[in-house]
Amino acid sequence: MLGPAEAQIKVLLDGRAGTAMASLRRLSDVELAAVTTYTRNAWSNQAEQGLVLPREYAAVRK
Repeated sequence: MLGPAEAQIKVLLDGRAGTAMASLRRLSDVELAAVTTYTRNAWSNQAEQGLVLPREYAAVRK
């Protein structure tokens, strides 16, 4: 995902209804931030906000 990181954060925390994308809420904020950072920079992706920090997940979880 190359759009705003918050959109991807919400998908990883809540999953996506009607698809195979299940919630990954059981993972820690550090693990989720690592996954998000990877997908935003892998496969020739060049997201404007390439680095996602654990505190961004903590803020959305609240």
